[in-house]
Amino acid sequence: LFAKLIIPHLTDTIKLVLMYMVSIGITTLGLIKFNKNRDSVLFLSISACGIGSLYISLFLSNVYFNVYNEIVLYVLLFLWAVGVCVLSRLRSEVFHIIGQAGILISVFHGTQFCVQHSDLTKQLIIVIYFIVGSLIFYFTHNNSRKNFIISSGFNILSVIFLYSGLENLEGGNYNQITHNIAMLLLMGYILFKLMLPLFWSGI
Repeated sequence: LFAKLIIPHLTDTIKLVLMYMVSIGITTLGLIKFNKNRDSVLFLSISACGIGSLYISLFLSNVYFNVYNEIVLYVLLFLWAVGVCVLSRLRSEVFHIIGQAGILISVFHGTQFCVQHSDLTKQLIIVIYFIVGSLIFYFTHNNSRKNFIISSGFNILSVIFLYSGLENLEGGNYNQITHNIAMLLLMGYILFKLMLPLFWSGI
């Protein structure tokens, strides 16, 4: 009823402000209540919904409202991932899963966009975004086998999407050096993850 009667009469600016106010409001309310009662599944769920809606708000600001470009979007998504990483470190594994899922979804949609628009430069940015984001989660959540399995599962899917995107973009009308750098970074990350258990005790 609200959407049908009110939203068509609002400007894009008001829609954006409302969107972020609701997202931030739900997240803040859930985290404050959850912080007071760590056993509350209700407030944990409210916090997770708020964090998810904030993630969607960032995407809508780019895709629907065109407020900022893809580079700014991925900088903001990276900051979002860092924030969720801190929350998951302090509070719950649920936030760890949400953060990893957020990185995976943004890698998938970003790669899809780059392939459709033959934009290798942005694909390189997404590769860097994935590597830095996943390593932050990895080094802050390497305290259990469970967290290692969660991270590795999401990372495998992200690597598949990124590698497929780079394979599709190979041979286009752009600087081949950019493609090689992106591929070397991705291969270096895979090699790092494969070798790390040999030197990191407990994995």
